[in-house]
Parts: sequence; structure tokens; C-alpha cells
Amino acid sequence: MLDVIKVYGVPVSKKDGVLTYISDNYMMKFFGSEVVNEIEISINPM
Repeated sequence: MLDVIKVYGVPVSKKDGVLTYISDNYMMKFFGSEVVNEIEISINPM
């Protein structure tokens, strides 16, 4: 089963093309220059 994390809003950090989003206790980094309203991530737990 996949865990899905939704991140809304503006990244807390945008440095060197890496977008950092914080949602609850998760911190996620993305490579890119686009800021979107919603990011949905599927994580396959080990």
C-alpha cells in the first residue's frame, strides 16, 4: 500500500533549484523551478 503525502502552498526554501516543502513531520526536497499549488507524492514504505 502506498502512502500519499499532499503538500500545499509555497516551498519554505528555494535554493539552487531545490524546492523544500514541509508537511507535518515530513520534509521533502524537489529539483525544479516550478512552484505549484499542490504536490502529491506516493511513498512505497519499506
